[in-house]
Amino acid sequence: MQATSLQEPSERVQVLPESAQEKSHLTSGQGMEIEVVRDSISFFALRDEWEWIVAASPVTIFQTFDWQWLWWKYFGDGLRLHILLFRYQNKLIGIAPLCLEVHHYFPLKPYHRLRWMGGGVKDFRSQWNLAEYGPSDYLDIIALPGFEARVGNSFLTYVLETKWLDEVDLDNIHENGVLMNAVIPELRRSNYPFRLLQDHICQRITVPASLEQYFRGLRASVRHRLYQAQRAYMNGGIYTIQSVQSEAELRASLEDLVRLHQLRWNRLGYPGMFADKRFERFLREVAKRFLDRGWLCFKTARVNEQCVAARLGFKFKDTINDFVAGLDEKAPAAKRRPGLALLLSMIEDAIQSKMRAVNLVRGFETYKYELASVTSNNWKLVISNLRSRRSIHVFLYRVLDYLKFLLRKSYFEWVMFRVHYREHGFPLFLFRYVSFRTKKLSEKIANILKGTRSSFLSQL
Repeated sequence: MQATSLQEPSERVQVLPESAQEKSHLTSGQGMEIEVVRDSISFFALRDEWEWIVAASPVTIFQTFDWQWLWWKYFGDGLRLHILLFRYQNKLIGIAPLCLEVHHYFPLKPYHRLRWMGGGVKDFRSQWNLAEYGPSDYLDIIALPGFEARVGNSFLTYVLETKWLDEVDLDNIHENGVLMNAVIPELRRSNYPFRLLQDHICQRITVPASLEQYFRGLRASVRHRLYQAQRAYMNGGIYTIQSVQSEAELRASLEDLVRLHQLRWNRLGYPGMFADKRFERFLREVAKRFLDRGWLCFKTARVNEQCVAARLGFKFKDTINDFVAGLDEKAPAAKRRPGLALLLSMIEDAIQSKMRAVNLVRGFETYKYELASVTSNNWKLVISNLRSRRSIHVFLYRVLDYLKFLLRKSYFEWVMFRVHYREHGFPLFLFRYVSFRTKKLSEKIANILKGTRSSFLSQL
């Protein structure tokens, strides 16, 4: 995909199937109009309206125009824009940031699937399978407060009455958003078949009034580790914590973050997210844009100017989102937990700014379960369009999709196999790989059970 800048978008030519050539403006009754945006120039022209509705709505940073635009720039290759705009009496009241996958398996007819922009990236060519860990958390339809039901109903009507559409597959759905509160109940009332699956477990720290109050709510062993990290950077401790403030600091700190992240995850046996160079380029541009807007929360821990840990997050509205981190586990200072110290510094920032939450984003790391106040779920919604009347067609595509999934997983395992070989050499890498895989599988199962229990208890 040809690169585009925020100032000068280049339009990707999009050819829709003949059956999909409906008008750009669709009337759904009672003053509602649905507009379909299919090209990059029209997408970019939405920026002011998009930012206006984001400012007025309870959304996450992953639904902002900048995040969505840059995701499309770096991960949109092979997809077609299909953004739905919902207008009521000529006023924009909702946005569904979607794109269209068109699959071709000769001799079958093309298969059309709507999915989020910002969702998991499925690219067999990349070394890091972002389909397993997409760039975004907490995705949803954007709707002005008070218009959620109207936007949700219009979205559902569009999906169910579009004959050329075969499937809608939406991942990382916010559990308190428009889809869960307006669309899912309507699907249940209508008895229309759909699948709603638990996608990821997410952890969140409710920002306390003070650090002392936060510490009191933790287990003694966790509290001890945090105190240890805190002493290491206060009053002339082992390392210092620095916040990125300038573009020059950002460039240098990003180099440190990429190096430390890859170093740590390669030692653990994973390829690391930055093995996909698209993700690295995406994050560099996101970080620069968010620095300019005052949304960046990027901290490093340094010993004599040498970076031993880095943590990058985003500040948006009343939340800090802890996004990606790197740590040199071989450095002597690592024993004093600089990674935890950086997270603790983010919590301190949230307290001082009177924010509501620190999101730890999804993942099965044990420390997230130890530090979090709230456990929630992201969800995955799949709707197959019965109006397409091609049940055999749908079944065959699902079989082929599953085979592609197995192929991606096999390739990912091969990549991890190579990482272990590079880190440990022959024949030790064989033992280390089997041991690593067994350990990680048992940890994942244990954390899934722990997260499911925490989510259940939080709903009581």
